[in-house]
Amino acid sequence: MPVDGASGYRVQVSDRPPYYSTPLADQRVNGGVLDLSPLGSGSYYWRVVALDSSIREGCWSESRKFRILSGEFKDPDDKTPPALAISEVMVVGAQAIVTGRAEPGALLWIENERVDLDDDGRFTWVVKLRGTGRTKCTCSPRTRRGTRPRE
Repeated sequence: MPVDGASGYRVQVSDRPPYYSTPLADQRVNGGVLDLSPLGSGSYYWRVVALDSSIREGCWSESRKFRILSGEFKDPDDKTPPALAISEVMVVGAQAIVTGRAEPGALLWIENERVDLDDDGRFTWVVKLRGTGRTKCTCSPRTRRGTRPRE
């Protein structure tokens, strides 16, 4: 969302927040396009600050995580659903903390929310529990081509 009075923005990208002292990318942008083509596959963090007409900076945003995935599939004919292993479910009050590992590069949804996977496929996700007693939680892994387990 644009900042009122901003004449441009400064965007920094790092592979380890909050270590922006040596960012991998540090660019000024006037529009909505940022060239990150030098970065390879992996997980990164970005933050942005608005610039006024005198190029004075406002306050930095919070860091946000993003991933760049290679455009190539291991096997485009692969119809096998990705592996998914839940290693722990810890209930804390009205929440369950789900920890596990999916096939690297897979997509995962838990309770219809997209889950961020680490580069090696590990994840930790917090699920809000509804009501009391037993609760069913749906985990749905998919390959990048959309293949998923049968229900």
